Amino acid sequence: MLTGDLLERLKLRLPADAYCLLGLTMHDLYPGNRWVDWVGFDGFNWAQAGEWNSFTAIVDNTYEEIDVFLNAVRRIAEGGTNVG
Repeated sequence: MLTGDLLERLKLRLPADAYCLLGLTMHDLYPGNRWVDWVGFDGFNWAQAGEWNSFTAIVDNTYEEIDVFLNAVRRIAEGGTNVG
């Protein structure tokens, strides 16, 4: 999920009396290369609207975003596809 998508979903649930909206990304939560030896992430093909996505389409954005700030091993820890 991209940050823009996250913020749009949060806006839909924002109470009328809310003071602010908060959205965290992996950049906000990353403790730094000193503390991280490797990072794993998952890629799932949900076949939204009946269209299958390529492996590259599923993991590429996340991999590139991690590559910006990470100097460690990357692992695709899990993958899957919708059988429907």
